[in-house]
Amino acid sequence: MRHEEWSGSFLVLLKELSNHVDELKGNILLSINPVEENMHTGIIEGLKELNYLKEKEGFNRHVF
Repeated sequence: MRHEEWSGSFLVLLKELSNHVDELKGNILLSINPVEENMHTGIIEGLKELNYLKEKEGFNRHVF
């Protein structure tokens, strides 16, 4: 599957979840990795932010 196809799937899923916010327990955070071809620096920096939010907001972080 091409990048454009699977990345679009995440947007469809996010749109569907946004239609059912009142039925969800917890929070959903979307992290889009703009830098995927240089030793994964985008996601490494993103994890720092997710850890910060976990501590600040008390989020339970689950990675799927």
